[in-house]
Amino acid sequence: MQGLSDGAISWAQSQDLGAGLSAYRNLPTDAKGEMPLRHLAALAIAGDVERLNSYKNSFEKGDRLGFVPYITVDMIDRAILIAQKKT
Repeated sequence: MQGLSDGAISWAQSQDLGAGLSAYRNLPTDAKGEMPLRHLAALAIAGDVERLNSYKNSFEKGDRLGFVPYITVDMIDRAILIAQKKT
């Protein structure tokens, strides 16, 4: 069992988190599945308040920007709160 956890730790340490977050930040708003949630999370972690606020404003005007139905203004609000703590 120790070998498996050592392998997992080694793998995790070799990953480029910046590249992964960048890929999620650059997803289109009409991505499918769980990708829109990952997109919002990456924007929040990056502190991209400006883009998140633009999404919120569009939602409030009735333009969902192609986001899947489960993405809500409340989710965007929570992402904004996280992003604001990063700046």
